[in-house]
Amino acid sequence: MIDRLEQEGILCPPNGLTLRDYQLAYTEGVDTGKPSIRLTAAIRFQLLVLELIECGEIRLGEVRKLAILSRDGIDFARQGIDDLAELLSQLMTLRGLPKLDLKVDLEEVEGSATHPVDDALLRKR
Repeated sequence: MIDRLEQEGILCPPNGLTLRDYQLAYTEGVDTGKPSIRLTAAIRFQLLVLELIECGEIRLGEVRKLAILSRDGIDFARQGIDDLAELLSQLMTLRGLPKLDLKVDLEEVEGSATHPVDDALLRKR
């Protein structure tokens, strides 16, 4: 029913993605070279890093090693960390806090690691 409402223009998702778009992505795959897919991967990774900072697993100013299990072949981690580090640096400066760098050592792994960060955007569930 929702698909019919979307096709008739009655129901318009705010992000523009319809059920048909999801179905096509599931059956035909997604072009991982598209900027929107690469940005989505980077943003999801940044949110994970922020959660790790929030819970104390990553401490600013201390080096932390993360193992990345890259199943989709999207190169996003280093750019995501650098972007987030710059943002955090600017926020610290604005608040008048001492500058503590985000230091993350990234390691891409092929198989399973002890606790890898799995970046699979395209994994079918």
